[in-house]
Amino acid sequence: MPPGPWVQRASRFRPLLQRILAWGSAVAIVTTLAVAVALPARRWFLVLYIVPLLVAGACWLRLRLSQLEGLTDGLLFLEIVVFVVGGLRVFGGWGVLPYSGHMLFLTYAVWATDRLGLRIALAGLLILTTVYKLGLSHDPRSWAWGLGLGLLAIGVRWHLTHLRAVA
Repeated sequence: MPPGPWVQRASRFRPLLQRILAWGSAVAIVTTLAVAVALPARRWFLVLYIVPLLVAGACWLRLRLSQLEGLTDGLLFLEIVVFVVGGLRVFGGWGVLPYSGHMLFLTYAVWATDRLGLRIALAGLLILTTVYKLGLSHDPRSWAWGLGLGLLAIGVRWHLTHLRAVA
């Protein structure tokens, strides 16, 4: 099955998207580290909880950009939604959005990644997030919401993949 119009368009802009990803990731990581220096009370939270997710997210996006031709338009849309909705919570949705952006993204990304090394790193961050949410911040609600939304996204992915296999 040939790629849909959105995948074709994204493929055409892949070099630009890769440059934006590289620069955007670098700016986000450096900015987060600068904030960590400026806010000693939040330093370890930012360095040990936020920065690893920024790095993992950048690696995952880089991999997905290299595999665009293997996606349908529906899968591309799903992955954009998972990444953006997860990021909304991570970058300012505290207290407003009820789910953990870490759990949403990591639950989905572990399942959707075919590279063993990245999958292991993402699974390690998923475990770290679970320990943080349940053991340190005592926040089972956002953890469960994030996990549930991640599992829902996996179900949608399975459905889209299954439809593609049948067609």
